[in-house]
Amino acid sequence: MTSFPETLALAEQGRKQVLSVEDWAEIRRLRRWEQMPIAQIARVLGISRNTVKSALASDGPPKYQRPPRGSVADARVRRGAGSFGADRLVLGTDFPYETGAVFERAVSCITTSGPAPGDADRVLSVNAGALFSWRDP
Repeated sequence: MTSFPETLALAEQGRKQVLSVEDWAEIRRLRRWEQMPIAQIARVLGISRNTVKSALASDGPPKYQRPPRGSVADARVRRGAGSFGADRLVLGTDFPYETGAVFERAVSCITTSGPAPGDADRVLSVNAGALFSWRDP
């Protein structure tokens, strides 16, 4: 087994590091089968006693989960609506050429970017109708 610090995922300063599955299993093995005290496990592996305690208390190996972040397009839609107003934005596409998933992604970008109530409808249809003087039959 490699030494514990080498197997930790590299993290930015101030962020927690993720314990590898192998190290999680080694902590549990040392405690349960070798009957090694928590302090000694921490010393041998070069980790905090709190890390050992949390590994022993967990039901399964640790998982790294990245926090959900919006796309760059989401930020641009919000910034555009904030700067110009949602009443001045219109969805523009190469529609006959972009169909299916590409078109659905463009539309979902507008609806999922966190617009104010009614703003998504304005950008997707109402503003274009006003721009081109469309009227409902």
